Amino acid sequence: DKVLYTNVQEEKIQYFIAENYDQMHQNTAFELLYVLSGTVINKIEDKEFIYHAGQGCLLNRRITHSDILKNGHLLVLNISEDILKEVLLPLKSTPEIQGKIFQFLLSNLQGEDDWMRSYIEFSPCAPVDNPIFRTLLDAIQLELATFKIGAEYFQKGLLLRLLTELENPNIFQLNRVDIDLNKEEFLV
Repeated sequence: DKVLYTNVQEEKIQYFIAENYDQMHQNTAFELLYVLSGTVINKIEDKEFIYHAGQGCLLNRRITHSDILKNGHLLVLNISEDILKEVLLPLKSTPEIQGKIFQFLLSNLQGEDDWMRSYIEFSPCAPVDNPIFRTLLDAIQLELATFKIGAEYFQKGLLLRLLTELENPNIFQLNRVDIDLNKEEFLV
């Protein structure tokens, strides 16, 4: 009935056992959800979506959501706007970052979709565990927990590799979802 939470942040690894935090919330960062095993119910705004191992989504900062774990493991990676700007903006005209994930992030960072509530769902093209993606996720967590010189550079490089892996159409299918909201509704 309880959930083991592990937090890797600011060069520290913390863990605790608590009730499932399934309260609706928004983040100040972009949030990448990836189901490592089992099933997770992701409540986004007023709808529930079931994600299985290998599936997940990338939420922009305006999405209200909660995660309900069902006999599984979920990895949540919060990516700050500052780190994304630092990593992506210098590369915005390069051909390598012209896909859905990068364009979604760039349009949000540059204020083009400033009022939009949107996210990208992803699922594996084949029902086979993706060792490269999982290795990248593990490596990011390790670099977040290290005090070693250069860790910040590794984190940025691994983030770019992770996003590039998501962009690979042979590995993941992507679906952008825009929640029905116009500018006037957002202002209200």
